[in-house]
This record gives sequence, C-alpha cells and structure tokens, in this order.
Amino acid sequence: MSVPSAEWFAVLPGRHPAAPRARRALEAADPGSGLLGRLGRDIVVVGRAARPLSMANGRDVGVMLCGDHDASAGELIRVAGLISRGHAPEDVLTVFSGCYHAIAVVAGGSWVAGDVAGIRQAFTARIDDCPVVGSDAAVLAGALGDGRPDTGFLASALLSPVAPLALSESGASAFTRVSSVPPGSSVRIDGDGRITSRRWWTPPDDELPVREAATALRAALKRAVAVRVPDRGTVGCELSGGMDSTSLASIAYGQCGARVELFTRGAAADPTDDVHWAELAAAAMPEARHHLAGPEVIAAPLDGLGDVLPMDAPGPTGLSPRRSVGWWRTVARTGARLLLSGKGGDEVMLTALPYLHHARRRNRLVARAHLVGWAALWNAPPARLRVQAAHPGPYERWLALSLSPRRRSTPGWEAPPMLPRWLSQQGRDALQQALAQAGPLPLHDRPHQHTAVAAVRAMARLNRLQAAAALARTDLRIGYPFADRQVIEAVLGCRAEERTSPFEVRPLLRAAMRGIVPDVSLTRRTKSGYGAGDDLAARQHRRAAVELLEGSSVLVELGLVDPGPLTAPLAQWGDGGPDDLLVALTLQAEVWARGALGRHLHSREDG
Repeated sequence: MSVPSAEWFAVLPGRHPAAPRARRALEAADPGSGLLGRLGRDIVVVGRAARPLSMANGRDVGVMLCGDHDASAGELIRVAGLISRGHAPEDVLTVFSGCYHAIAVVAGGSWVAGDVAGIRQAFTARIDDCPVVGSDAAVLAGALGDGRPDTGFLASALLSPVAPLALSESGASAFTRVSSVPPGSSVRIDGDGRITSRRWWTPPDDELPVREAATALRAALKRAVAVRVPDRGTVGCELSGGMDSTSLASIAYGQCGARVELFTRGAAADPTDDVHWAELAAAAMPEARHHLAGPEVIAAPLDGLGDVLPMDAPGPTGLSPRRSVGWWRTVARTGARLLLSGKGGDEVMLTALPYLHHARRRNRLVARAHLVGWAALWNAPPARLRVQAAHPGPYERWLALSLSPRRRSTPGWEAPPMLPRWLSQQGRDALQQALAQAGPLPLHDRPHQHTAVAAVRAMARLNRLQAAAALARTDLRIGYPFADRQVIEAVLGCRAEERTSPFEVRPLLRAAMRGIVPDVSLTRRTKSGYGAGDDLAARQHRRAAVELLEGSSVLVELGLVDPGPLTAPLAQWGDGGPDDLLVALTLQAEVWARGALGRHLHSREDG
C-alpha cells in the first residue's frame, strides 16, 4: 500500500525496546520522512513536515505544536514551565488560536491532542508492540504492513447523510489495527506503554446575548484568518458569494496585508445566483483579483471517477478527482499556497429546532414567535414543528433507535441516519456491534448544542481529507477557520434564539461582520444548490458506477453490500430519487477501499 501523505507525524517513546523497529517501519512506509524532533529525553517525533514545527524543551518537559497557531517561542517555553509545575497540558497547550496538533512530554510519557472539530485528528497503533500516536491513519497502517479496510468503519460510511456521532467517534479508523482519537479528546502513552484517551473539551452553554457573542466571534474570525495568512504573500479565498466565504475573504483583504486572489466556481450563465453575489462582494475589494472558474477551467463533477486521491478514509473529494485537482491547481497557479474555505460555516451556525425547548425557559414569547415564524417560512403546520422542537429524550435511547426501522422520523439529537437497502446483514450486524460498544455520551445536555457540534465534526472529517489530498497533489494548503475552537465557542456561546431566527438570515454572523463585509452582502437572503449539475454528472457516469459496484466490488467481497438490491438504484442514479445520495456514499467507500488495497479502476491521471 502506497502512503502518499505530504505531511504527517508520529510520536513514539524512544526508550521502548521496539521503538527503533517502529521508527524504521514508519520511515519505510514513507521514504521521504525522517526525524522531526525530540521532546524531553524519551519522546521521538518522526514524519514529514513541509514547514518548521514549533517546539520548546525544558528540563523535564517538552512541547510541540503542528499546524496553524499564534504561539510564539516564548509562549511555548512558558507553557512548558506551567506543565512542569503540574498544569494539565489541555489547559495550557490548547488555548492558542488556529488549528493544530499539540504534543507534550508529561511525567516520562507523551500526550497528544488534536483540535475540537476534527481537522487535526489523531490515531493510535502498536507497531511491533511499540505504542505510537500519529496524524495519518494510512501512514500507521503502512507501517503495520496492513492496509485492510475496517468493515465496521466502512459500514458506517454508507449511512446517509452521516453516521451517528457515537459511531464515527467510536475509536475505529478506516484501517484495521489503527484506532482513532475523537476530536476534543487527548491520548496519552504512559511510561509502561499503556495508551489511554479522555475527553477534555465540551461545548459551552449558550448564554451570551448576541451583542457579546458577536464581539467574540468577530475577534475569533480575525485571529483564525491571521494565523494562516502570510504577512507578505498571496492568499486564495473561495468566494461563493455567501456570508461564510465573503466574511473570510473580507477579513483577509482588509486586515492581513496579503495579496488576495478570489475564486468562484461557475460562469456568468450559471443557473445559481452565486456568481452574482460573488461579483458584488469582489467589487468591494478592488485590489483583489477575481477568478471565475467555469467548465473550461475545471472538470465536471465525477470526472475521473475511479482515480484515487491520497486520503486515509472515504470522502466526496475522492469521487471527483479531476475536478478537485483542477480547482486546486487553478488557485496554485496564481502563486497562492493557501486557500481559505468557508466550509464549516453552515454547520457551526446550525441550530436544531429543539433550541426552542430551552429558549422557552428564558422567554416564552420569543420561543412562540420563532415557532410561528418557522412554520410560516417552511409552510408547515405549527403542531408538527412543536413536536420536532420538543426535547428528544435521553441520548442513549435516541441512539439505540437510530438504526431501527421503528425510530421516530423527527431529527432528535442528530440527523436520523438512513441505511441503504443493499447493506448486507453482515454490515448491519457490524453497525449494531459498534453501537453496543460505543458507550455513548452526549456532548452537551442541551440537544441543540450537541447537534451543532455533531454537524461541525461531520463536515470537519470531510474537510480533513480534502486538505490532505490538496497538499499531497498540489502543495496547496486549505484552511477552514470556521472549524477553529475559538470560533466554535464564540458561536455556540450565543443564545440559540439570538444566533438563529426565522426572521433574519444569520443574525449572529451578520452582527459580527458588520463593517467588515460589504453592506450589500449582508442583504443576501438566498442560498444556492448544485443538485441539478450533480444529477447530470451522475447520469453521465452510471456506466463507471456500475463497473465499480457490479464488477469486482471490494465492498461485495468484504460482505458489506448485496449487489442485487443495488442494481435498480444504480440504473436510476441521477434521476433525483431518494437513493441517489446513498449510491454516492457507497461509491465513495468503494473507490477508497480499492485505493487502500491497490486495486485502482483507472491509472492515476493528473488532469
């Protein structure tokens, strides 16, 4: 199995008897890797780094940050001193702005934490019995010499729209013998080789009025952009014309002093109104160049279906490899080595209807007005929304029923997952077994707070894969500021009934960005979709989909898919039916599994 990751690290105890063999296995999995640094007397960090890592070593404590952050060398020395005096690493090493892995030496052992969303995830394995924590599951699997896909993980990847959080954070990775560490949790390797994990982060209570929360969000977004954007360089900004991308582009343009290149998918004749709103926003940034990338520049969706991108789990980026690589290269040709993306903004702003249950405790009149407003906006009976806005009951009960045909149709704690009817009994059994072992706990006792973080993490899992593929194939970094801890906490700290409203679009973000985002952009009330283009692409690529899933399918070989029930949905893929997304998710898993096992449908093309 090839391991084409462009940037990764692995932490191992240097004095463990098997550490030299584990290190050789890791470096053999990626011949371009090597020693990145030593922390304290015992901890070795190996891998591949495209930029210098930030580290500080004291007498008995060492710390390291990998990623985007605003910690100075002096601050890291100070933090190392705090840890040596007994402070917990999660209290002093995770407070910086940005998105990064944090590593520390604690009492002779190592401690590693990723971010709270999942852009910077951590994984564990035992390589020749040596405990290792790393940033890339495929690298660890390569060092183990075991690229076998984990069937339970793949079964959960087939659920629509996403698997329940308890499944996706159950500790499994896409590879057997490699475990994942949930976002917001840390992992520790003790001196005796034990690997333990614990949750250190929970979402805040939503108690701040919108005025205070907007101030906090404004500052957090500014810092999130600043830690990524070079002082004197070129930064690319995706600009869909929506509030999320326009906010990031406006901050980069007005606050950071970098040359800004704006990128919008589509052409003037695009059926959506994104181009119109993007052009209005770009007009307020006259010194930035605005690029419209139409079909003559980037490939259509699903072009190259079957080609493999370097990702350590299935994701939608893998279904359109030529389109993805073409988009990244369009950005890189301008000289930009960073692309800011607003992906994740929708998810962090998501406020599920059960927020009304809690809002009634603060102001019954506001809660009643919101209920009536949503009913009018969605043309739905208020009585139906009242049921959906009720407290969904214990999380454990909702989760136990989430995969059952007897479950309620209301969203509950998370979006209710749909199982494809071609998922085999073996796949269903694997899901039930994973649920039974999950030991689920909600992230917050207020369901709407849990729902928001579940959505943030679902998007972050996909963004992590996209960023890794972009860096490996084009040397372009993608930043997702809306997934930063400080941004998430600023949003979720706002009273739910003030950060969302049926009467105003994005009230919290609008309040935070007033005076930064062009005034005209604050008036947008629409949100575009690309369903028509995706449906057309699906119809055009049915033959390739059939070749993948009805030929020598890896998912069929693994016993996860029954091919019979899949025949009709494949023949109708792209007709707008209820199975279209389920077919796409199955294809994602199949393409990835083929790559993991080295069974590519096509030879890789650079597009």
